[in-house]
Amino acid sequence: GIRDFCLSRGLGDVYKRQDPIIHEECMKFMSCQKLLAGDQVFKAGDNGTAFYVILKGTVGVYINIADNSKENTKSGLSSGELREVRVLNAGESFGELALISNKPRAATICCKEAVSYTHLRAHETGRNLVC
Repeated sequence: GIRDFCLSRGLGDVYKRQDPIIHEECMKFMSCQKLLAGDQVFKAGDNGTAFYVILKGTVGVYINIADNSKENTKSGLSSGELREVRVLNAGESFGELALISNKPRAATICCKEAVSYTHLRAHETGRNLVC
């Protein structure tokens, strides 16, 4: 979650204080959105541009089941079917790995019901971020 994201940015000593003011400062850079059941937050292979925290609702985490066709092997991507590997609920987060590693998304995230979430965009994680 936010803790892991902050620790990855070398800001762990600040986060460990659990100071409500710091959490408020972090929230200044986050924005809220809503999606409906069946909506896709992002798909595997997309560029990682944001970190997400679920405020209300449930999302499924899906990975591609690889098919071994030559076309997919060359691209490194699979067009096989999706398999749900995890369910995330309110209070849980996702998407931080792509921001930390600067690699494409490893999974597809789909809303299992109406979802409210907050997100922090990668370009907003510069010097001004104090969390």
